[in-house]
Amino acid sequence: MVYSRIHNKLTLSLVIILFIGVMFVNIDESSDKIENPFLTNNKKDSILVPMGATSTNNPLNLTGYHNKIYIDPLKENKNFGDCDDLSGRGTLNNPYILENLVIDSNGEGSGIYIENVQKYLIIRNCTIFNSGHFYQDAGITIIRSNYVKIIQCNTVYNHKGIFSAHTKYNQIINCNITNNRNFGWDSYNNQFLELIGNNVSFNAEIGLYYYRSYDGLVKYNYIANNQANGMNLYEMTNTVVHHNMIINNGKIGLRIGDMMNNTAHHNNISRNAKGIELWGTTSENHIYANNIFDNELGQAFDRSRGSNYWDNGTHGNYWGDYLVYNPYSDINGSFWQSPYKVNHSKNADIWPSILPFEISFDFNYIAPQQKSITGAPSILLIFTTLGISAIVITNQKKKTITESISSN
Repeated sequence: MVYSRIHNKLTLSLVIILFIGVMFVNIDESSDKIENPFLTNNKKDSILVPMGATSTNNPLNLTGYHNKIYIDPLKENKNFGDCDDLSGRGTLNNPYILENLVIDSNGEGSGIYIENVQKYLIIRNCTIFNSGHFYQDAGITIIRSNYVKIIQCNTVYNHKGIFSAHTKYNQIINCNITNNRNFGWDSYNNQFLELIGNNVSFNAEIGLYYYRSYDGLVKYNYIANNQANGMNLYEMTNTVVHHNMIINNGKIGLRIGDMMNNTAHHNNISRNAKGIELWGTTSENHIYANNIFDNELGQAFDRSRGSNYWDNGTHGNYWGDYLVYNPYSDINGSFWQSPYKVNHSKNADIWPSILPFEISFDFNYIAPQQKSITGAPSILLIFTTLGISAIVITNQKKKTITESISSN
């Protein structure tokens, strides 16, 4: 009877403590879900934090919601002088700068639309969401414009994150391009375009779609958890793809079609439905020093009609399933003696690596941060501690009373 009364009181106290703790957390989370549009669909406890935000508790605390930006020097009232948010003079040493804006496109058009610009322009530290639904609608759209840099921007919950067409010498650096309804990044007819250090993830279609362009560079990007392919390269020439993490995409990690003289090296391509697929007239491409493993339906498929090279003459790729198909292969230094035959192809990796390549990934983008609920972490910690203490006390009391009853 004594034990029962003590146990009941302690149990009731524990329930009350935990209930109060949950109430504190739920109050803050419910308000956050209503006011914060950057709660991801996939991880409800994460938010995308715009660069320069003064507090992770209020990630939109930049300059408030801003009207859409439209710059086209060939149209009336759309020139640089008509945009009050620009600083600089458009030169190499003093470029135009558009920064620290949070733009809600209200479901129409693009948040930032740039066309016919031949001046140096930097778009930096902006967050754009809720674009329209047409082909070119995106967080940021760049058309027939050169020397544009997009740096540390968040383009989320748009039709497309970024759309680029008919450009030269543009760069997209350290941006979050996530949770968009179509492609994360879509491009057409670009030259000398560089994508460096971006987070391209959780988009409803393809992460990166690079089409009919040449002399491009794609490096240090995190391309993951897109529902279709991680990266599509189509009708490309002289483009280099290296040091990218391409993982957990719903279909193909890297798909290459109708391309010539491109190189993919030092990428981690894993846990996609398929690792790499080549198709069409793709030829004279070099794919080497990549780690390709744990892709569910196969590591590589070469359905192209041309000759492609799965090694560079001294180094091939690391294949996670090599021993499945070559269980009795001998070792030749750090390589397997027998080539790795690529599915559906006459091409093979002559120098398959025994061990994965050591690849450094220099990701500088601001990844989704753990949500910090105002006042909740410390309160939650206190109540959790009290709850655990109550459990310990309960167990200790039970042990003491049991021992007392046994001794009697």
